This record gives sequence, C-alpha cells and structure tokens, in this order.
Amino acid sequence: MRLFVAEYFTSGQCPGIEPENSLFREGWGMLRAFLEDAVHAADSDRFPLECQTLLGGEPLAPLPPGIDLFRATSPQQAQQLLLELASAADLTLIIAPETEGILQQQYDAVQSVRGDWMGCDRAAIELCGDKLRLAERWNSIGIPTPATDSLAPFVAALSLPDFPVVIKPRDGAGGDQTGLCTSCEEWERLLNYTTPEERDLYLVQPYVEGKACSVSVLSLSDRDEIFPPGEQRIDWEGGFRYLGGTVPCGMPAAARDQLHDCIHQTRAAIPGLAGYWGLDFVWNPDDQQQPITLIEINPRLTTSYLGYRQLTSINLADLWLRDICRAIDEHQLLSWSDEPVTF
Repeated sequence: MRLFVAEYFTSGQCPGIEPENSLFREGWGMLRAFLEDAVHAADSDRFPLECQTLLGGEPLAPLPPGIDLFRATSPQQAQQLLLELASAADLTLIIAPETEGILQQQYDAVQSVRGDWMGCDRAAIELCGDKLRLAERWNSIGIPTPATDSLAPFVAALSLPDFPVVIKPRDGAGGDQTGLCTSCEEWERLLNYTTPEERDLYLVQPYVEGKACSVSVLSLSDRDEIFPPGEQRIDWEGGFRYLGGTVPCGMPAAARDQLHDCIHQTRAAIPGLAGYWGLDFVWNPDDQQQPITLIEINPRLTTSYLGYRQLTSINLADLWLRDICRAIDEHQLLSWSDEPVTF
C-alpha cells in the first residue's frame, strides 16, 4: 500500500514561510512524528507500506529511512506534485490548519484527483473550520460552550461586552490572531485596527476561567478511542501563544465522564469526524456543576500527537492505518501511561 503524507507549511505550498517560523516547526514536528510511526508500521510483512512525502526545502532533521522524498522548488510545483502524489497513492494524509479554508482546500485538491483522504470529511472540516457555526451546533444539542458572536453586532449597537473577552478569527487555528481583551481602552484599540469587513470575520467570546486543555480522539470504524485529556501551555501576554502541552492532566473521573459525554454527543451531531481529531476545552476544577466547557474542534492531526505517541506503547499511526485497511488486530487495545509527557 502506498501512503502519501504532507504538511502544508513544510510542503512548499505556502510562499515566504521560513523554517524559523513557529508554524513551520510545529508542522515539521507533526509530519516527522507521523512518518516515523508509519515507517515502523511498514516493518511488518503482514502490512507492507510504501511511504512518500513532499517538502519545499531541506528537512530540519533527517527523515526516517525508507521514505520516498519529493522536493518542490516553488508553490506551483508543490501544488502540482501534491496532486500527482495523491492521485497515485492508496491513502493521503494532509496536515493543514483550518485558517482561511486551507484544510478544506487541501481536501478538495485531493478529491479532485480521486485521492483517498485520511481523516474527517468535507462537511466536518467546513463546520469545524467555522467557529460560529460550530458554537451554534453545540448550543443546539445542549453542550456547554461560550456564548459566541461576531464583532460586527457590538459595533453596530455601540455596545461593550462584559470583560474579559477573547477575540479570535471565525476560521482561525492554533491561536492565530487571537487575543484577550480586558478593558474599554483595549476594545477601542481593536475597533480602530479593524475594518467593517473584518469585523464580520472576528468572534467575541467571554473568557472562561479554568485550565486550557485539549483531548484527541481517534475515530475508528467501530469505535472512538478517546485519549487522556491534557493541559495546554498558553501565554496570553501580548496576544496568544501556544507553547505546547502536557498529557495526561490528572482530571478526576466525574469531569472526565462529562468530557466523554460531550465527545459522544459531538460525534453523533457531526458524523463526518473520522480518524484523528482534536478538541480544545476549558476545565474548571472549582465548578462542580459544569467543569467542562468546549471551545473548538481541530478536524485533523494536532500537535498533541507528539505527546500521545510517547504515552502509549501502541503505534497510533499503525492502529489508524490498519483500521482503514481492515487489518486491525482485535487484541490491539490502547493503554496509557500515567507518567506525564510534555511536548
């Protein structure tokens, strides 16, 4: 079986991005980790696998042996190579952000050459990439999530929100262009820097007290493997910076049960969530009634994969690939270490 794996920022499709950029390095980390696990999955004679990838420059570190590397010297060549490789592959995994519809565009590109996409379907990508629509979906099924409005109605009504509030793009990912607004002065500065058109593209949410957390899910053909929740390291100084995370985070059983209930309800409401996807949420240990508040969904491989692959002896890429190919060992059940892993 031929597997093609690419990451948007490192593939050469995004002009002007340098290896020093945090998005490039984050993308590279996910790409290399998944390729390493996929190559180990290919070691088995029962599951022969040919791995290919696409880069727009020199790798930051040597790739695992056994990977066919294709190089692009321009965004145009990268896009053409992506189409050719996806067309020839049995399976294609593209790691990309939802920002500005990038993940959806990558999905459409793979589908245009009849490639076999690994992961969430187009409807799930489109819904989860629109944070306002996602909040409305969660509200419709009674899942706790912050009240979410676009910035424009506040301006039109000349009203102020109850501070502090989080300002974020409607289609952002990774905290890009996200900030915490705590006063009227900061609010006025924000309005002065945004055009009327941009105000429809930004959302306002109340800041939720608690620990910023995330959880990953591997939605297989017959079950959802819900990974242990982890705590995110976030720096709000001067905006929003994601600094990584730690898994697991030691959440008590009652809060974990509520989180699992929210995940099961979400899966029922968004059936196109498939393969590996992530969920960001806030856990407030001091709130006994509603300790869990869902924030957003990342319908793709996330950075937390770097931590989870160290937390289990099971090869996560192997488990996912075997499930797709119906070659899964019924006795291969996920188990997790209690020893925290920081990534």
